[in-house]
Amino acid sequence: MNPGPASTISTGPWWQIPLAECQRELNADPTGWSRLEAASRRKAVGPNVFHTTPEMPLLLQFLSRFMNPLVIVLLAAGAISAMTGEVTSFTIILAIVILSVTLDSAQEYRADRAADRLRQSVAVRATVLRDGQWMELTVADVVPGDVISLRAGDLVPADGCVLDARDLYVSRALLTGESHPVEKTTSELTEEATEIQAATNAVFMGTSVVSGSATMQAVKTGRGTAIGEIAHFVTRR
Repeated sequence: MNPGPASTISTGPWWQIPLAECQRELNADPTGWSRLEAASRRKAVGPNVFHTTPEMPLLLQFLSRFMNPLVIVLLAAGAISAMTGEVTSFTIILAIVILSVTLDSAQEYRADRAADRLRQSVAVRATVLRDGQWMELTVADVVPGDVISLRAGDLVPADGCVLDARDLYVSRALLTGESHPVEKTTSELTEEATEIQAATNAVFMGTSVVSGSATMQAVKTGRGTAIGEIAHFVTRR
């Protein structure tokens, strides 16, 4: 299957669109993606996270440490020593500064890598259909068009259509503030169902499965999800 454009539904409430048409616009089908197709989509739309902060290059991280006030004071003292002819003192101060900055940079780099490994080990995972097989993936790897299995206790990893449901009840407290779980079905909606609360045929990222089971097809991921848009609005202010 050619993955085609990695776009998602962008006009009107996507949960009002008939499932077949929604899948056609996503260029997806109920059998899910292959690993190659999923990788292509992830490259096009990015990881399934609210926002990503570009990592500063190592050289810039190293140079930024010279802006530390203590380092600036030491460099100023070294410059004064050099201007007064104290070359030995200047050399010693410069060597101490460079050694200190290098050690700090190396320690921070190792700490960041350890933190990344820890985050990956405790990352929320989703059961996704890839190459015709169910496999556990991190939520960040979910892309539009993915077919995902949901069971009681799972967090919904993306906004998407319900493909089939068996007594599925979902808590939307995080998204809408509702205190009671709501049932999700595969029934199509009327034109009046423009609000998330009326989208009984869809599930949304950040909500949780209270009971039952289902399969869903991801329509929107990352910042394109309802909760992602809220997070972007809040952080932008």
